[in-house]
Amino acid sequence: MELLQLINTILPKRNAESQLEEERVGIYKGNTELLRTLGESILPFIFHVHEHHVSKGLKSVALDILDKLLLYLDKDLLLTFIKPTEFSAFLAELLGSKEATTVKTALSIVRLVYDIIPE
Repeated sequence: MELLQLINTILPKRNAESQLEEERVGIYKGNTELLRTLGESILPFIFHVHEHHVSKGLKSVALDILDKLLLYLDKDLLLTFIKPTEFSAFLAELLGSKEATTVKTALSIVRLVYDIIPE
């Protein structure tokens, strides 16, 4: 849990509200190598956490990280990390959740993925 919270803290918030947040956003935008490293190490862990843990708090933090990370990925980079069929099944599971916050985050993720891969 602590590792996920640390990662969540390191990634900038979705809406940069301060100069510091905007500077943190600048670190990630366009830094393909950093994003590749993060994606390769974090995304499999996030999917594992969501599939194998029952803690709502842990799952929520994992989804927040995924939501934040998707803000910085382009189409090519995203497609290196996910398999569309498996990812769509993952999203379908999230959208079918009884937890409103999970569904809201899932919809945000769907929107981001649609913006990245519109076809």
